[in-house]
Amino acid sequence: MDSESYHLKDEDNDMSIIVAKPWGEEFQNPIRNSNQDYLKFINSAVFQEEGRHFLRHGYYTDAPYGSKDYNDYWDEQEYRVLNGYSVGGVRVTGRHYFYLNFCLIKARPIDPNTGAEKVGENRKIITLPRFLDHNFYWFNEFEQCAAEGPYKQNIKQGMIIAKSRRKGFTYQVSSGVYAYNYNFVPASTNILAAYEKGHYKVTLDGIHFSINHLNRITDWGKKQGKLSKRDHFRASFIMRDPATGIDVEDGYMSEVQAVSFKDNPFKSIGESIDVMGFEEAGKFEHLLTAYTISEPTFRDGEIMTGIPLIWGTGGDMERGTKDFAEMFYDPSSYGLKAYENIYDENATGDCGWFIDDMWYYPGSRTIKHYINGKEKQEVLPYVDKEGNSHRQIAELSLDEKREKRRRGSRAAYNKFITQQPKTPSEAFLRVQGTMFDTVRASARLSHILTNQSKFVDSIWLADLIVDPLSQRIKFEYNTTGIPLREYPIKDNKKPGVIEIYEQPITNEAGEIQFGRYIAAIDPYDDDESTTNSVGSIIVMDLLTDRIVCHYKGRPATADQFFETCRRILKYYNATANYERNKKGIYGYLYNRAQLHLLIDEPEILKDKGISKANTFGNNSKGTYGSTPVILYGLQRAVEWMSATAYGEEEGSEVTNLDKIRSIPLLKEIIGWNPQDNFDDISSLILLMIYREDRLQFKRYVRDKKVEQITGDPFFNRHITGPSKYDSKTIMDFIKTDKLKIS
Repeated sequence: MDSESYHLKDEDNDMSIIVAKPWGEEFQNPIRNSNQDYLKFINSAVFQEEGRHFLRHGYYTDAPYGSKDYNDYWDEQEYRVLNGYSVGGVRVTGRHYFYLNFCLIKARPIDPNTGAEKVGENRKIITLPRFLDHNFYWFNEFEQCAAEGPYKQNIKQGMIIAKSRRKGFTYQVSSGVYAYNYNFVPASTNILAAYEKGHYKVTLDGIHFSINHLNRITDWGKKQGKLSKRDHFRASFIMRDPATGIDVEDGYMSEVQAVSFKDNPFKSIGESIDVMGFEEAGKFEHLLTAYTISEPTFRDGEIMTGIPLIWGTGGDMERGTKDFAEMFYDPSSYGLKAYENIYDENATGDCGWFIDDMWYYPGSRTIKHYINGKEKQEVLPYVDKEGNSHRQIAELSLDEKREKRRRGSRAAYNKFITQQPKTPSEAFLRVQGTMFDTVRASARLSHILTNQSKFVDSIWLADLIVDPLSQRIKFEYNTTGIPLREYPIKDNKKPGVIEIYEQPITNEAGEIQFGRYIAAIDPYDDDESTTNSVGSIIVMDLLTDRIVCHYKGRPATADQFFETCRRILKYYNATANYERNKKGIYGYLYNRAQLHLLIDEPEILKDKGISKANTFGNNSKGTYGSTPVILYGLQRAVEWMSATAYGEEEGSEVTNLDKIRSIPLLKEIIGWNPQDNFDDISSLILLMIYREDRLQFKRYVRDKKVEQITGDPFFNRHITGPSKYDSKTIMDFIKTDKLKIS
């Protein structure tokens, strides 16, 4: 029977059943960037009656196989699966209905009478899912993207999803997308891709859980004959044509294939694809390349013929993080649905769909009330039996957990933040393969962006010009330029603007003390580049240990960048360490008789046996960026970031990292990994080496002066007698601030 024309039990017009109502205005709407209503479900059981019947009895219908009642039952269920199901004015999509009633997942067992997890049974089993509100919203979004149900006139779009752990998303996709297409989209080709085979195992398991259940229990079973591998199977069988006697492949012809891009699967993927899923996007090396190569399989020109689906989990951000983040924060450029970024604090622009940790947060909280002087206790679940996430109290619990983890190791705390994120920026933090405190850097960046009038508007955007009268470098406001603050950099053909956080300090004569300011330059030599590399110079005040100036950009010519660096150094009366792998800036300053602005190779590298390079001619200046040198600079950067900030009281938790005002530098600290290019981090490495060299020289001078003072005959005259000083007393006195050594 045609399921489009057969329909008996849809209760769409039965408004006597109250299924849900809007949340009150006192609750912030977490899906306000969609066209959906934020609902509090009161009777979600109406959408899972068939599934709960199966849990109670082990079957869906007791009608005899092949009978009219049997066929009517399965025709009605197929109608709902294909068209969705409405009760009391609330509709679940066909995919969601299918997922709730006919799919198996690995989860804690649910009580078929209440729909909630069974109390005391915490071991996960293979069972039906429960109704959860965040699943409801996601299935609605996917239906719109796939142009299904009431959205058939829509233009198809892909989806990109970042999520917290343990939200059941893997099974939503495995059953609600892949198992659904296999059973209800004839001749569909559905690809599940991951960088490594191990990354798609759980999703592939979920697909098989549901397909096996459908074959065993329902009327929708599909034969697998010619192609029946675990990671590649097709709903087809071989039959002999009675007219010709030739064996032909027949059947539903839908198929699912799981592929590893690490194994170069494209030799077997050249056809039109209905769904192309990219699993564990944060671990997916060269995700953008893989997406671009596969794009012709689900796109015909500007028209999406299939659905690309990209998802990744907080805490699993590794070598694919950069590409994943780029696509997540610019989805429309890749044919993916864009949502207003309501998640990140003070964010602007669009992003993908985000599932934070406050959705489906199992557990409960006990609240004490006093009524007529008597204490009453109320247990408030974070997820009630109707599947509503009580996000406000879940966030209270999450914040308490964070505070407890904060007291432990930094690594454990950072890992916890990324695995249970409240914002996409937290989910995209890299805590593996990085040396930096990315959580703290992210918090500092958020603080700056939230308080722009204090931290951003107060930055001097500078043009440094040569005063024609004094022939000195002079500051002027740049009112038209745009600082280069983005990361990752999408277009390196931007000149950028000098950003000054603190003007140079002068004495009464208007002079800047030489040696107070130091700088580091990550240069480039070529006017044109096929990469996204730019130039970077950072200036530090050695007295306060703070970064006071930063310029990042790629003007039309390399000489323009070199000239900007020269003027910055002159403006601060500073000298710079630079990466001498690039020779252009050396030649530029040599031709202007200003090589003194570049330092010789820091002695500390030789003292520690890190550098044994030839230091003659143009190799005498700057630092060669070898692997040991880079590692040493990174270690010094980590130490500097974690040191107590200048001007803070002893024991203060405020560190140098908390004082950084450079937005692009903070973004690179957050995103840094050993594989990619980070221009500001390269400058920071060179700056830290220069800083450490100056500190070592300062300690050397101090020790020499202490040695001279303690050897003075004055002290020898007071070694004996009633007013004697022992040598320890003398040394302790000299090393305190009571004796100033200039």
